[in-house]
Amino acid sequence: MAPVRRLAASVVTLALLAGVTLALLAGATLALVAGASLAIAGRADYVGSSTCGTCHPEVLAAWQATAHARAGASLGPRPPARCLSCHGTGDAPAGRAYFAEVGCEACHGPGAHYATADLMRNRPLAEALGLVDLGPPAVRAALCARCHGGPSTRLVPLELSRPVHPRASAASAASAAATAAVSASRTPASSARVITTASSPSSP
Repeated sequence: MAPVRRLAASVVTLALLAGVTLALLAGATLALVAGASLAIAGRADYVGSSTCGTCHPEVLAAWQATAHARAGASLGPRPPARCLSCHGTGDAPAGRAYFAEVGCEACHGPGAHYATADLMRNRPLAEALGLVDLGPPAVRAALCARCHGGPSTRLVPLELSRPVHPRASAASAASAAATAAVSASRTPASSARVITTASSPSSP
């Protein structure tokens, strides 16, 4: 009877070890995917603000009225990469900027891995796949200070008490929802002006 008990205990121990190993491997894989999406993001990793607006029309409408939506307008057709690190969405100045705007993904991270509705309903999974949570003031301050801090900027000083996404009026939210639904059925992932830079390396 003792050998049978020892055998059963060994089988249970092996099963537990196998389960823990699989869980660790799954977690490491998610971390690698999320890390890779932020470290070596390419054009395919960005979905564009209009895609985000299909599920968040009120936020898109509010953003369209901000300076962030027009951030690249004054830079010309081939702006330097150093300018696009604050005036664009992408990997500038180290890589390419893909949109001449400070769009959703400039702050929340490249969205191709987390932007689908089913993933966005699972917040921890979306964050594991690259969604940046800007709720904590310290996280938001660190991100915003990259462009709104320091003596070399002419941008509006950072005020953490201001809302990140000012609410649009009900009429503009309804209008944005209708526009987003129509544009999603007619256009590619984003209708933002796609740009080329004077000194950016080629796209990965």
